[in-house]
Amino acid sequence: MVSKNQKSRLKAPTLAAIILVVIIILIAVVYFYSSNQNKAPSSSYLLSKLNTSLSNSTLLQLKAIADNTTLANDVGVYVKNFPAETHLQTSNITIINGKPVVIFYGAQFCPYCAVSRWGMVLALMRFGNFSKLTYMLSSPTDVYPNTPTFTFYKSSYESNDITFESVGTETRLDAPLQTPNKLENATFSEFDLDNSAIPQDSRGGIPFIDFGNYSYEVGALILPSIIDNLSWSEVISSLSNPNTAQSKNIIGIANIYTAQICEITNFTEPVCKSSYVSSILKLENAE
Repeated sequence: MVSKNQKSRLKAPTLAAIILVVIIILIAVVYFYSSNQNKAPSSSYLLSKLNTSLSNSTLLQLKAIADNTTLANDVGVYVKNFPAETHLQTSNITIINGKPVVIFYGAQFCPYCAVSRWGMVLALMRFGNFSKLTYMLSSPTDVYPNTPTFTFYKSSYESNDITFESVGTETRLDAPLQTPNKLENATFSEFDLDNSAIPQDSRGGIPFIDFGNYSYEVGALILPSIIDNLSWSEVISSLSNPNTAQSKNIIGIANIYTAQICEITNFTEPVCKSSYVSSILKLENAE
């Protein structure tokens, strides 16, 4: 017959063994999860998506993120850099087809253009809709190689509020792609290439973004490193959480671009009444 104390001694090793097994399983799960989280998408996968059109479901995903005012307000003004303001009067704003013009001047090889396009797409979706938007990667040999992005080349954008013009001067492999039209060339020259307010060695930088000649941006406001080694779907997934680095930076610049567009469209859209737009404008005016 086994005594009460003997029973206790017999159970103790069994319990310890169970605990050890559970710990081993937890370690394995954590290792597996972290290994897969840090694993960069394969080159073959990235290249298979290159130059293919976004599906309607993916466009709707991006549109839902763009229109999520709660998410945008939660991110707020995370990015503290703003495009330079020319402080022109409303009557001087560049107009095409009765609407203010937003220009995105860049190149497909450029990783800084690549990360900026994410914010530009979200901001523009708050005022209209894209079609024929396609997947693109930055240069495979430049800094931040193969940064996931989209290309505006051959895309279409419809809006009742603004006219959007884009030009990509070179492909991701440095071949000629598009020639800037007269307006794009003149705007780029005036506010970037020949702009005496910019240090000589910084002129001609891309991306160059112009908001109706009211405000403009030379170079990226955020770094491509925030989406380095991620696929498009991983970036999109991360944007739904306001606490991720991707959301804070990409939605952060989308908010800034949105405020610039609101300024040249006389705040006609409901999005222009959002608290994050008010916060951005207050910070701009305080500079």
